[in-house]
Amino acid sequence: MKYFIRRGGTDAPFSELTLSGAKITRKKSAADEFRAVFADPSKASGFSTGETIEVYAGQKRKFRGRIARLDAKLGGADDSVEIVAKGPWFDLESIVYQQTWKAARISESGAAVLEDCQRSKVVLGQNSQSQKVGVSGQLADIFGYAVSKGAEFSVGEIVADAEMPLDEAKDLTCAEAAARVLKWLPDTGAHFDYSSGALPELSVLPCSELPSKTIDLSSGLVKSVKVGSRPDLAVSAVSIKYESEHSDGANSWLTVEEDNYPPDAAYGGRNAVVMSVELAGMKGSCQIYEIECRSIQPNSAQWWRDRIPALSDAEDLEVLSSKRQDDSEDLPRFLVSGTIHPSMNFLASRERVDAVVQYTDKSGSVVKREIGVRFVTTNAVTGTYAVRSTSQYAEPVPSGLAKAVYDAASAMQYEGSAEIFGADADDFAAAKIRISGGRSEWETMDSPVCSTVEDLESGTLTVKFGPPTHLYPDRISEMFRIGRPRVVPYSNNSKSGGISAANRVYFSGMDSESDGGQGDAEYSKLVVKSAEEEETPGSIELDAQSLDGKGAAKMREIYVVKNAKLAKADALMTEPVEVE
Repeated sequence: MKYFIRRGGTDAPFSELTLSGAKITRKKSAADEFRAVFADPSKASGFSTGETIEVYAGQKRKFRGRIARLDAKLGGADDSVEIVAKGPWFDLESIVYQQTWKAARISESGAAVLEDCQRSKVVLGQNSQSQKVGVSGQLADIFGYAVSKGAEFSVGEIVADAEMPLDEAKDLTCAEAAARVLKWLPDTGAHFDYSSGALPELSVLPCSELPSKTIDLSSGLVKSVKVGSRPDLAVSAVSIKYESEHSDGANSWLTVEEDNYPPDAAYGGRNAVVMSVELAGMKGSCQIYEIECRSIQPNSAQWWRDRIPALSDAEDLEVLSSKRQDDSEDLPRFLVSGTIHPSMNFLASRERVDAVVQYTDKSGSVVKREIGVRFVTTNAVTGTYAVRSTSQYAEPVPSGLAKAVYDAASAMQYEGSAEIFGADADDFAAAKIRISGGRSEWETMDSPVCSTVEDLESGTLTVKFGPPTHLYPDRISEMFRIGRPRVVPYSNNSKSGGISAANRVYFSGMDSESDGGQGDAEYSKLVVKSAEEEETPGSIELDAQSLDGKGAAKMREIYVVKNAKLAKADALMTEPVEVE
């Protein structure tokens, strides 16, 4: 097979570059590598770190990545340069994952406005609108962000249909963020396909979606094989206890919900995974409202004396008529003090009550006038009311997570390796292994491939398979630690709202108010008195009722005799009536 490196559109055969010991290592959910040695160091002079190279076997691309290291070894005849290039997962390890948050900015006018900003503080399991997303949605966002920042790969199929709890973290690389999400699906891994497309394609698949690849021991191509069963890693049951601490401002309480799978299994026994997962609880406040209400009596003279201070001394006050709004029959009281909050479920309206009254003032005049008062009318009654408001709702409990963990870790685990002559890594890198010609249980073991090492010089492929090493370094106890590094976000709605769920309380409702007034006065009897301190005080009385149907009394011109002469004068009088 002819191997060559393509860089900048130019192909250079391995033989021309004096490359030896070339190997391609492909790893699940980790950076793939290409390693080789330039026997002639001068052939490496045109290469530089950060440069993108592609490795081809004939017309098939085997690898694409950036040069991470060029290590020179000088020692006489043994001078050489080792080249190490890393696949696209290395881009994920080099880019810090950020999410879009809302943040306040003071404008030139002094007003606070909310704007989008990128923050390396992230809440995994949530989008920029503070809405929950599942594992697949979160992975798609991580990979999409990396691509937008220059990562050189395309995103293919992501099969990771499971919910996850919210997880707050800071300054994670995209690779760390992806690994933190994938821990909830132990049998799911990321793989790159280099064979087609302009860029390698990244896919995330569970073991159930991987094709089965059989290694036939009788083929004569298998150099060695090693297989071991790991019954100690098989999970017998999964019990997840979701704990939430809630507070309404006055009280705090704990809720615990269990997600158990299988439903009829005994929990807490050997190899049973039991984990406590803390979820963000409800945060609220409790406000106490004291209100005082009194009845509305628009036909009561005393009621109007209490409302209009100027009428408090009018002992003979008489209510001639009164009126209220047309739709006020359900509002028999008015608010004296306090606030009616909407959550109290009382009716309330700002209303004016009017009346026409008549009374005698201090001078003896009989006054008729329109009066009115404006206040908040309601059907509420005097009392003390507790109003609870929620600043943050409780994080929803993930659905089916125990089953997802169980399905991924309950089967018998097998681990081992195989060395095969003439095999292609593309057939094994994203597959699960079966072995024929050995023990019967190996023929259906379907153990997922962890890594492959393809020796391009010898044509040997080394395949390692077994449970994911990031969850099972040695024993099942690592499985119990899935949720331990997780941080519960203090506020699960601050990403889109720009504020955290602090002790801020917004008051709303209808406050008490009272505004009384009087209209223009009409007099049926007007009395004008002289000052009280005069020796013989006098008064003038104008009583319209005394006219007794004689018409209107007004200023009229009359003729009188003055100093024996005819004179004119003006007098307040009615129209003269002839006397028979």
